[in-house]
Amino acid sequence: SLELPKLKQFRETLETDAEFLCTLEELDHYPARTGVTYYGPFVKTGSGAKLDWNKGARKRIFTYVRPGTVFFNATVNALLRLPSDHDVIIVAPGIAEAIVSKVQKPNVRFSNGPVRLDRLTRDCDLAINHASAGICSVLALAGVPMLMLPNHVEQLMFARAVGRAGLGRGMIGKPEE
Repeated sequence: SLELPKLKQFRETLETDAEFLCTLEELDHYPARTGVTYYGPFVKTGSGAKLDWNKGARKRIFTYVRPGTVFFNATVNALLRLPSDHDVIIVAPGIAEAIVSKVQKPNVRFSNGPVRLDRLTRDCDLAINHASAGICSVLALAGVPMLMLPNHVEQLMFARAVGRAGLGRGMIGKPEE
């Protein structure tokens, strides 16, 4: 037994002595927050597949989009239409190999699992993603501009914070196919 005092109300479980925020102050969902310490994000960028940009690419675009989401097809189709001097890496967790083999091009490569972001962010010109806190924090720290395609409220709030910081733009709604 821990011999702790009994709680009078469940909300007491949320009361703390201090707030420990693992984000960047510039990316806080609630920018008017005061009296807190920002410890920065806890992210891991050195694991996953080791992909490098194609030499001679004029523009390098890193994309993290989940198959089955509202923006997936429109995003991939748009990227496939880019000129061959644009190098595109698309991370699409769970994408079927049959789809990849049909659409992959020398300048458009797919990964269905994690990739080493520390290798890609150094020379990345644009990142397209769903506005998840981890990946946006890595991209923001690397100075990579973002186009965000949020799928739910939490991602929408993060996309707004990234936009307020001047680091990217978010899109909402259903894309035209």
